[in-house]
Amino acid sequence: MITGYATVETAREALVKGAFDFIAKPFKPADLRAIIKRAAEELGK
Repeated sequence: MITGYATVETAREALVKGAFDFIAKPFKPADLRAIIKRAAEELGK
């Protein structure tokens, strides 16, 4: 999940509801690529 309104509570809720990870804006493209790579590895894609 990507959001411009990051709080610990929002992150926890997103993860409980099934988000793979949580990244707050502004973020670096390298950060997003790292999360996507980790998701692909963990999901076997």
